[in-house]
Amino acid sequence: MLQATLSPEVVIAAAKQLMSLMPFSQHEKTVKRALQLYRNGHVYNVSIIKDYTIKGKVSDRRITYEPVMNLAAIREHTCSCEKENICEHVIAMFFYVYNQTKYVGELIHKWKGTSHLEKITHTEQLELVSESETGDDLIQTWWKQFEQKYDEFRQRRKRMKEMELPHELVHGFFQPLVRSTPSATFTDRLYHFHAALFTLIHLFKLEHLYKQNQNPIHPHYAKAFWQQIVQDFITIFHRKLGDIVKKKAKKSEEPLLVQTIPYVRQLLLVDGSLKRVAQTIYDVIWEFLFEKEEWRAAERQYTMKQLEASPSDEQWLYASSHLSFLLKDDEQAYTLIDRYPHAAIQYIVSWLDFLIEKKEKQRATFWVEKLTEHSSRYVFAMPMHERHWLVEKIEHTYKKYAGLSKDFSYYEPLLQSLLPYSLEEYLNWLFSKEKYRTVVDLYMIIGMTAENINPSDMREIERKDRSIVLPLYHQAIQWLINQKNRDSYQVAVQFLKRLRIHYNMLKRTDRWETYMEKLLDQTKRLRAFQEELKKGNLL
Repeated sequence: MLQATLSPEVVIAAAKQLMSLMPFSQHEKTVKRALQLYRNGHVYNVSIIKDYTIKGKVSDRRITYEPVMNLAAIREHTCSCEKENICEHVIAMFFYVYNQTKYVGELIHKWKGTSHLEKITHTEQLELVSESETGDDLIQTWWKQFEQKYDEFRQRRKRMKEMELPHELVHGFFQPLVRSTPSATFTDRLYHFHAALFTLIHLFKLEHLYKQNQNPIHPHYAKAFWQQIVQDFITIFHRKLGDIVKKKAKKSEEPLLVQTIPYVRQLLLVDGSLKRVAQTIYDVIWEFLFEKEEWRAAERQYTMKQLEASPSDEQWLYASSHLSFLLKDDEQAYTLIDRYPHAAIQYIVSWLDFLIEKKEKQRATFWVEKLTEHSSRYVFAMPMHERHWLVEKIEHTYKKYAGLSKDFSYYEPLLQSLLPYSLEEYLNWLFSKEKYRTVVDLYMIIGMTAENINPSDMREIERKDRSIVLPLYHQAIQWLINQKNRDSYQVAVQFLKRLRIHYNMLKRTDRWETYMEKLLDQTKRLRAFQEELKKGNLL
C-alpha cells in the first residue's frame, strides 16, 4: 500500500516542489486536465519502483501513458507522451498519490490561492474532455477512427469469403477496438457504446451479401448465419448500453450524450429484413440513455419534421410515437401509432409492460382501454403465424395490469375480441367464473360437440346445471348419425342414453319422448342405426 510505504512528509514536500515548479497562473490548463483525468478514474496501477520513485498508468483519449516521477526530486520525471515539461499525466498520477495522505481539493486550493477551481464551469468541464476538442469533435474523431480502422480491416481481409465477414467484423474489428480501452469512466464506456453502434450498423448493412443471386449455394443458410451473428452482437450492444446507463453522466459529460444523438439516428436508416430490429434498438436507447425531457422533445420535433417530409417512411412515425409516449403524451402517441395496426399492437403491449413495471396505473388504464377497443383489428393485421404468440403476450400483460389495478373488468371483452386465438384462455376464464351457459354457447358456435369436449369439463357443467348440456348432446347425436357408419351409430346411442338420463332427472320425459319420435321418423331408413337402437334398448 502506498500509504504504508510513503510518509506524509515526503508527499507534502513533493507537493510544495510541484507548486513551485509549475505556478498555477502559467500552467492552469495542464493542472485542470490532470485533475479531470484523476477524478474520472483514468489513473491506475500506481506503484513504487524504488525509494521515492513512483510509476503508473494514465488513460487519456484512448491512449495509455506511463508516467514516472521521483517525489524527492520532482524535476526527475518521464512520461511516454514525451512532453518536455511536467505533463498532465505525471500530475494526475501525483494527485492519485496525494489523495492517499490528504485531500486533493485542499492542494488545489493552496495551489491556486482560491477555491474557484473546485467549481469548474460547464464550459471548462467540456474543455477538459479533450485539450483541443469539443464533445462533438471528440465523438467525430472516434467515428473517423472507426472508419479508418474499418477500411484497414477490409483491406486486410480482401480475400476473405463473404460468409466469414460478419464473424470477422465482430471478432477481428470490434473486439480489438474495445480490448485496449478501459471502461472505468463514463467517457470510456461511451466510447465502447459508439464502437458497438458503429459495428452494429455495418453488420446490418451486410444483408446485401446474402441475396439469392449472389449466393447460389445454400443462400438461405448463409442469410440465417448472418442473422444469428447480428442477434448475438445485439446482446453485446445491449450490454454496452447497460454499462453506460449504470455510469450516470455528470453534468459536464452531458454534451457528449447530446452529440451522440445524430449517430443513434442512423439506426432509423437501416433497411432490409432487420429494419424493425434496428428501430427497436433506437427506441430502447431513447428509453434508457436519453432521459432528459428536453432531449426527447427536441428529438420528437426532428422526427416529426422528417415524417412531414416523408409521410410514407414508417420509421419516423414509429420514432415520433415512441418519443411521445416517453414524454407522457399518450394521446399523441396513440394517434400516430394507430395508423399502422401491425405495429400498434406491439408498441402498445410494450408500453403497457413499461407502465406496469413503473406502477403508473392511470396511464396503463388508458392503454388497456385502447387495446381492448382495437385489439381485434390490430391482431388481424399481423401475419397469421404471429397471432397466437401475440395473443398469449397480450393475455400475460393484461394479467400483470390486473395485478396492479385489481381490475379485471376489461379482461372478458378483451378475450372476446381476440377470438378465435384466445379460445383456450377464454374458456378457462369462463370456467373459473362458472359462466357455463356462455361456455356452451361458445362450444355451439365453434362446432364443438359432446363427443370432443373434455369429459371432466362436461361433468363440471352437468353438476352445475344439466339442462345447459342438452344442446351439446343433440348436436353431437345429429353429427354422428350423419356419418352413416356403424361405429358412429354406436357412439350416438351412448349419447342418447345419457340424454335420456338428463331428461328424466329434469323431469322432462314428455320432451324426451317427442324428441325420440321425431328422431325415429327421420332415421327409419337407416337400418344399421335402428339395429343399434334396439341393442341399446331405446326402441
